[in-house]
Amino acid sequence: MRIRIIQFSLKAVVAVGIALLGVNAIGGRVAYSAVERAWAAGKEMLAKPLRPPGPKSEFRLSDYQKLRTMMLGK
Repeated sequence: MRIRIIQFSLKAVVAVGIALLGVNAIGGRVAYSAVERAWAAGKEMLAKPLRPPGPKSEFRLSDYQKLRTMMLGK
């Protein structure tokens, strides 16, 4: 009877250890991939900052022309 309890306890400890290793490995990989993606996105933003399609004066002029057409119908 005592041997069965010891065997059961040993198997339970081994099973819990394996489960903890698996959870740790999966969690580490998920966390690492999120950090890796954020780092790559930040690096890309530094290399290619967002810019409007053309010069600001042309962009504003086209907006003004669209508004004028909408409001006055010209």
